Amino acid sequence: MQPVIIDLIPKGTPPICYASRGDNRREIQIIILENGVPYNLSGNEITVVDIRRPDNQLFIEGINNTGGNKLLMRSLSSFIDIPGKYSCRLRIIDGNTSISSSNFILEVEGF
Repeated sequence: MQPVIIDLIPKGTPPICYASRGDNRREIQIIILENGVPYNLSGNEITVVDIRRPDNQLFIEGINNTGGNKLLMRSLSSFIDIPGKYSCRLRIIDGNTSISSSNFILEVEGF
């Protein structure tokens, strides 16, 4: 799967990534940019993704920082069980302060 490239200063349509319903080992690599330049996460920042399924159910998933501006979102099988477009918002948080956020779409194909 191609990484999802998210620019914290969005330009146009949010990026889209694809998965199949019931994928058990799907991972999404996320690369964070700020106005086209790699955004380096500090040791204090945490990242989460708010995921709204097509049935309007909301999930909040923590993400692993794999170094620099790269993140890895795992364990998608717990919520990608219905096909359709999932609206996702990446949030970068430092303590109780939201540093930045940006949106992307997860398109789940069903069989």
